[in-house]
Amino acid sequence: MRASLQRTLFVLLTLLAVRGDELRAQWKIVAPNLFSPGMVGGFGAIHCKGGIIWAGIDLLWSSRDTGKTWRQLPFSGLYVCDIDFFDTLSGVIGACDGIYLTSDGGQTWRNILRRPLDGTSVSFGSSIAKIYALTSYRDSLFVTTDTGVSWRTIGFGGEGGLSLTVSKDGTIFVFSENPFGTGFNGWINYSTDAGQTWTSNRGSVPGDSYTLIADSCNTQGLYLANENCAADNTDPSQIFVSEDAGASWRVGFSASPDVVAGNLTAGPHAVYAGTMNTTGVLRSLDRGKSWMSIGGPTLHFDTRDIVAINDNTVFAIDNIGNVWA
Repeated sequence: MRASLQRTLFVLLTLLAVRGDELRAQWKIVAPNLFSPGMVGGFGAIHCKGGIIWAGIDLLWSSRDTGKTWRQLPFSGLYVCDIDFFDTLSGVIGACDGIYLTSDGGQTWRNILRRPLDGTSVSFGSSIAKIYALTSYRDSLFVTTDTGVSWRTIGFGGEGGLSLTVSKDGTIFVFSENPFGTGFNGWINYSTDAGQTWTSNRGSVPGDSYTLIADSCNTQGLYLANENCAADNTDPSQIFVSEDAGASWRVGFSASPDVVAGNLTAGPHAVYAGTMNTTGVLRSLDRGKSWMSIGGPTLHFDTRDIVAINDNTVFAIDNIGNVWA
């Protein structure tokens, strides 16, 4: 019985190893030099909705055939920081000079919040009319419920905000930071009533963490990419996981400084994270408990340059402007 079990385990491990090699071999550049190398870094985002991909840094491109062909879109904003689409027609971009909205899949854009912004994180709420925009302004979440005709500013209880995500039940999570405080720490503030009231979960993690995403199943599940590039220290770069809305965190992955790139994406059952070295892309199939390198591109820090189309297909912009899949 024991020998049979050992043989079964050996076969399973062999198949997993082969599958890992296959995943590494499947990566390829699908859009070479889509962006100039000098434009990559500190900005950039890629997003998918309904099989359509949008990728932007200084320029904005889209693909309707899973990356086989790309078309440049007429976007005049100043550097793309984040992209979100409610459906294949209605989308929003957080750029350095404002929030841009399209209602025709990206053929035309208009600036609906015209002001200088930095590191903007954007997301639709429960409807096309409801949009959240998190910017570098202290303790300020911009909210519109009429597609940008009017805005109100909501304080969420943090010094500053680096990233926001909206879970499938509508909860807004903001990763808040105190960059000038002792230890450069960060924590989660969240709202279950569209920003009217906020709860602070002070499960502290390093503050230099660029991207927060929600779990696809657990409404209190969160993943946080801590790149530690801006912080002047020798602390490791890490991927943190919380199952209780940020009340507590565990380290899912840890490496030397400047390895984790600060970008994350999730499919229904898989989570992916970019790195800044030859590790390529990391993947977790167990809700962040363990991570494995699957090869692929080297990404730049402080970008949102990776997106999962599903559990098996991922697109990413590398650190010299190529798009991989």
